[in-house]
Amino acid sequence: MRPGRETRVTLLSRRMFNGRTARLLLNLELMKNGYPPVVFELKRKSEYYSALDKAHTTGDADGFLQLVLEDLNRIFYLYFRVLGLDGM
Repeated sequence: MRPGRETRVTLLSRRMFNGRTARLLLNLELMKNGYPPVVFELKRKSEYYSALDKAHTTGDADGFLQLVLEDLNRIFYLYFRVLGLDGM
């Protein structure tokens, strides 16, 4: 997930893994690359499932990656706010 490096999202069958395991693997990859873990908000659950469905059926993971990026931005904003750096 480094800039300039191609990122691919492979969606695994529900028979292989459940959603929690998939999110755990996603967070492991994020943390291995220096990012905080993401926690998708419950109010975005339908958007999350739609993005996963689109990625699975069409191979277009842009919507899913956009959700991850938006959640990373939200998490960083919270971190900066707690550290008193949100006014910079």
